Amino acid sequence: MKLKVRILYCSLILVALLVANSGCQPTMPAGPAHDQLIVHFIDVGQGDSILIQFPTGVNMLIDAGSDEYAAVVIDYLQAQGVKKLDYCIGTHPHEDHIGALDDVILAFPVTHVYLPKVEHTTRTFENLITAISEKGLRIREAKAGVTIDVGPLVSALIVAPNSSGYQDLNDWSVVLKVTYGKTSAVFTGDVDRVSEQEMVEADFDLQADLLKVAHHGSRTSSSIEFLALTHPRYAVISVGSGNTYGHPHPETIGRLVDLGASIYRTDLMGSIVFRSDGQSFSCDYNLDNTGDIEMTVDRRAEVVTISNRGKEAVDLSGWVLISEVGDQRFIFPSPTILQPGTEIQVVAGPSAEPAPNRLVWSNNYIWNNDHDPASLYTVHGIMVKRVVR
Repeated sequence: MKLKVRILYCSLILVALLVANSGCQPTMPAGPAHDQLIVHFIDVGQGDSILIQFPTGVNMLIDAGSDEYAAVVIDYLQAQGVKKLDYCIGTHPHEDHIGALDDVILAFPVTHVYLPKVEHTTRTFENLITAISEKGLRIREAKAGVTIDVGPLVSALIVAPNSSGYQDLNDWSVVLKVTYGKTSAVFTGDVDRVSEQEMVEADFDLQADLLKVAHHGSRTSSSIEFLALTHPRYAVISVGSGNTYGHPHPETIGRLVDLGASIYRTDLMGSIVFRSDGQSFSCDYNLDNTGDIEMTVDRRAEVVTISNRGKEAVDLSGWVLISEVGDQRFIFPSPTILQPGTEIQVVAGPSAEPAPNRLVWSNNYIWNNDHDPASLYTVHGIMVKRVVR
């Protein structure tokens, strides 16, 4: 990183620490208030961007995706009526999280910026620090135990990072817990298992109804111990379709399924909105009629059989069948109606041929015969079935 940017970053942090120690408190915004906590998981491909609209009228943005999504995020915020961002949080210096944050900060009035106390020698990080300076903003250090003032009846507590000197930038990720009434949500950035273990050992209440799954569903995050404490009802994975990392990994999906969490994915659903009235969360998506669906997978024969054991027809049009190893996808054509008591097969391999109630996925081999979980999602991205063996 250029020397002047390093000096600028250190100066911004120093000023923030002096302000924090002086007892100054941020003033509450004069934005419109409502009786809901609204959480927007903005679809920015293989990245993160989350808008939280508090019932007190406070607007908070956590990350903004990579630089190419700057216009997407700005347009989305404007479409939600956002005229001012009271808080911007950059979880950590990776480009898929802070790449567009400089553009957002320059596009909106911003009151407070929180970053972890870690630098990065990239133009992306340099641009962010420059934008913060140009707007005359101070960097407030994001670390465990810091409370962000978002008004009465709602709270926002940073629960990570808990230490310093991490070898992996992902472990510097800011993890935020938001509570409104009886509901709570945890936002994790790309936090990895080192920081997860620190949170497990710390004296924080990590339980959450809604969890932003760490690191796009990577197997190196979302440890069993961490998930056992959060124990979410809803798990949102912000991930890009067909990404080269294989995210989300089957192991992570399996751990979430074992917990009984409903899984929502931006690669299947686009932007996802959750609302809390203080009693429970709800998703803006209407749940599809999933009926009583069963699924079997013969990996050696390359045949998936989907059966309707219910009493009503189920419209499979647009549903997605995924071979999780390799993230290969089959989308059911429209119309595909599965009548009660009937079944349909999806076949692959060199000898695959179409027939009544038989659809051809590919003439290439799809399934890994040793271990390749199959998952079935509705047109709105809701998981219906998952078959491991």
